[in-house]
Amino acid sequence: MNKFVKLTEIFKKENIAKFSNTAGSDTAPKYYLREVMINPDHVTMFWTCVYLKNQLIEEDNWPDGLDQRQEFTKLQINDRGTFYVIGQAQLIAEKLLEGR
Repeated sequence: MNKFVKLTEIFKKENIAKFSNTAGSDTAPKYYLREVMINPDHVTMFWTCVYLKNQLIEEDNWPDGLDQRQEFTKLQINDRGTFYVIGQAQLIAEKLLEGR
């Protein structure tokens, strides 16, 4: 049986209030964190994601507890899509290898 690896995903959720009459001037999307369980056998590739970090720096829209020191890795799961997790690519590689 495969082991699953616990990682922390960062994802963007659009601000629903911007579509209502009560919306303020803050219309930037908000970023959230959640724990995800990954089957390492389904990760086809991953890489350091500088784009997300640069976007967060530009927007100054960091989730609670994160700042400019944080690194991100983008994971490709088979042909089902990609998502972003917190951590340097080398650290993520080590976790994925431990889970095999």
